[in-house]
Amino acid sequence: MKSADLVIKGYARQCDGVWIAVCLDFGLAAQGDTLELAMASLHDQIGEYVYDVLAGDDKEHAAHLLTARKAPLSQWMTYYKLRVFRRLFLIFSGSLLKDGVAKIFNGPLPLPLALPNHHHVT
Repeated sequence: MKSADLVIKGYARQCDGVWIAVCLDFGLAAQGDTLELAMASLHDQIGEYVYDVLAGDDKEHAAHLLTARKAPLSQWMTYYKLRVFRRLFLIFSGSLLKDGVAKIFNGPLPLPLALPNHHHVT
């Protein structure tokens, strides 16, 4: 696996007063009353998913499960629309898009959560 493969993409947006956070690379989503709660819940889901893939019954299929379980195209389109909107906002306003409505993220896979010494909580 290349280091570029260890970066996950996603977004969070507010919808009807609730924050929804989406991990595009694993097709996972979480919600919360605040951006922080939704992101923390998604982070936990990602960690549990990766741990289960690497240490669970399906570990012989890990390469496939870590690369082939993508979100639907409509969610990828939302991500790229948010990226374009953010870029245009930066160009025309000279400042960053406020995180009050939406947030995009590209971040490293939470590998410490996926290590075999992680205590799996059921």
